[in-house]
Parts: sequence; C-alpha cells; structure tokens
Amino acid sequence: MIIVLLFTVVQGVWAQTDFGNVPDTVDPSDATITKMGHLTMTMGKEVVVDPQTQQVDTIIRVKKVERDTETGTAQKRMARRQVPHGSDFLDKDTDWWLDMWYFTYNYPSVNADGEDVILSAMACMPDEDCKHVNNVIIGCHVTITSNAECPSRYIDEGSSDSDVSMLMNHAGSGLVFHSEQSDMPYYNLVILPDYEGYGVTRNNAHPYLYQELTARQVVDATRYGISLYKTSSRVDKVRHSFRSNWRSICVGYSQGGSVALATQRFIEQNGLTDELHLAGSVCGDGPYDMMATLMYYVKQHKEGNYCRRSCTRRTMCQCVCAELRWRSSNGNLIHPHLLFEWRGVV
Repeated sequence: MIIVLLFTVVQGVWAQTDFGNVPDTVDPSDATITKMGHLTMTMGKEVVVDPQTQQVDTIIRVKKVERDTETGTAQKRMARRQVPHGSDFLDKDTDWWLDMWYFTYNYPSVNADGEDVILSAMACMPDEDCKHVNNVIIGCHVTITSNAECPSRYIDEGSSDSDVSMLMNHAGSGLVFHSEQSDMPYYNLVILPDYEGYGVTRNNAHPYLYQELTARQVVDATRYGISLYKTSSRVDKVRHSFRSNWRSICVGYSQGGSVALATQRFIEQNGLTDELHLAGSVCGDGPYDMMATLMYYVKQHKEGNYCRRSCTRRTMCQCVCAELRWRSSNGNLIHPHLLFEWRGVV
C-alpha cells in the first residue's frame, strides 16, 4: 500500500524524460581528451578454494599495474625471460604482461531532466604490436561507493582487483603475449564510462539503477570514445584501423549487468545497431527489474511460501524506507524514477 501510494504521487509530479532523442552523428570536437598514457599489467594464475565446497580452481588475475611505462615494455620483459636470471619478477614461470594505451575524456550527454551535462570516461586500446582493432567492448562497471573506484580515476587511484581492471584486459594482447590477432577477446578498444555522480560529476547524485538514463549516457560515451579514437590527433601515433567486420559487445556484472543489457536495448530501440555493429551483451547477476522482483516475493509471501531470508512485504518496505532515510540524512536525494519506474530490459 505504501509503495502504491508513493508511486501514484510520484507519477503526478515527475514526467518521464525522453532519452531517445539521440543525434544522428556526434562531433568529436565536442569531447575532450583529458589524459593519455601507457600502462603495463602483470598477470598471473592464482589457486582459490571454495570455503563451502572445498572445490579448488585456478583463476587469472591482475597482480600489478604499472603506469607511465614505455610502449613495448611487455615485449622487452618477455625477451628478458629467455635469459637465465634475467627477469625482475620472482614468479617468472607463470607471470606474463599486457601493454595498452589509454585516454580519459569528457563528453556531452543529458541528465535525468533532459538537460545537457558533461560526463567522463576512459578508453583503452592495444599497444604497437596490434594489426587492427578486433572489436569494441562497452564496459559497464559494478556498483561503487567512492569516486576513486570509477574508470576515469583508475590510472591515479584504481585497484588492480577491480572489475575495471578486468575489463581493461580486453585491450591487451592476449593471455600469452603475442596471442594471435584472431583471438577475439583481445586487441579491442574498450570504452569504460563513469556513471553520473562519479568522475567530473562527482558532486552530483548518482541515479542508481535508472537504467534508461544510464544507458543513454553509456551510448554517448561509446560514440564519442570511438570518434575520438578514430580522429583525435593525440591518438595518431597509436591508432590502428578496425577490422572490417568488427562488433561491439556490452559487458557488465551486478549493476553493470543491468546497465549492459539496458544499453543493448537502448541501441536497438534508437536505430544505432548498424552504427555500433552491435553483437549483443554479456551480463552477470544484474538487477534487471527491481519491481518485478519485489512483486514476486510479495506474491510468495501472500501464498504462504516464505523465502529463506524473510523477504516479506514488511521487511522489504522497511529496507526501502531505511534507504530513503539514509540518503536523506546524507543530503543525497533519490530521483523518484529510481524507486518506482524501474523497467525490465530482458
């Protein structure tokens, strides 16, 4: 009853903004590259054990990120590995390296009220050994709680254990250096947008799970990122042509999974599939339709099917109210669309 009442009030106050009025083309001169450099990632295998099942598995993780390295650093280290005791890494049998270039940039988009706003993003691209760019990876980051975690701040403050670091891998040269150019997960242009509320808009409220808005902003970041890569004079020396049948793939986990799927839907619904060569999305564990999820548990409770974690109408409403109180006490206002106009993207 509380949710239905609030929904009715909200509908009477807030109008749905149309985010589909995208321009036919983007002008790269409207965007600005703010920083550019080269980095080298040290990759390695790590054995992990599931504490519940005791199942053992081996994962590949980023062990170290070095900023401001020289192009070809990975090649030189691989060459030194062939010389006895020549490596400066102890784990010389399992470590390998990825080189890539990056640039951060600001670009124009729209906010929840349909007004112009400048947002930020990062793009990563292959190093000099690349013959061409295989694909465009649209990387949608997970839920974060500090500005230091957003993509545009990765170079200065980011963690090598973050999903941003993982997504950047797709710009590298493969898990074994000089992997074949036909290895599609690598040699890619990776676009990593900051969501509104982070990066240059860190003083704004973050429109958490406002899928339609964030999808529009991610699409704008992608179009401007590709345009800057193709035309900016700052990228001239490191630019590679795109393969003739390149594709774009939206990738994300958790909140990023929701954003990735919403981005695919936005591209398809606004006639951008051909321009962006859309192949589809890779999404994991995303909150795709929060209201449908809430109503599912409400129905389960009504029918006497209690969920394990007591997700009843009362406890879920308490969570919503607690979230409202927390954000109000911290001076962050929730846009009403976030609570009552979540729309599924499946």
